Amino acid sequence: MNSYVTRQREALKDYLRSLAGEHVNAEDIVGHFAAIGEPIGRATVYRCLSMLEREGCVQRYVTGTHKASCFQYIDAPEETHEHFHLQCERCGTLQHVECHTLSDMERHIRQSHGFDVNPLRTVLYGVCHDCGQAGMKGKN
Repeated sequence: MNSYVTRQREALKDYLRSLAGEHVNAEDIVGHFAAIGEPIGRATVYRCLSMLEREGCVQRYVTGTHKASCFQYIDAPEETHEHFHLQCERCGTLQHVECHTLSDMERHIRQSHGFDVNPLRTVLYGVCHDCGQAGMKGKN
């Protein structure tokens, strides 16, 4: 691999690390680097994300059939907790949720229905608090 791609991969990794657990998609990454005057091509971003995912420092989340994947930097892959995701259908925000009730539901599905749910790939769709509040204000 040439040093240019390695520098870009390290810059991308540093950027993801700086986001402190937030999710971003490839377009967000391309936009960020363009905005700071260090453009990275979309194909390079995907190639670097794939490498970082294989190395275990990036987790990919697929949030819908026709939506782009989003990515999150993971400091210590062995410490990644299983969690579910909530995605707002209005603003697109993706939230991590560690919830005993959802874990109980996962256990129930496994025991009663013989199906193992993958919580890291499970997304519940709805409306986040902020969008819900904004919707309520519009109805007054």
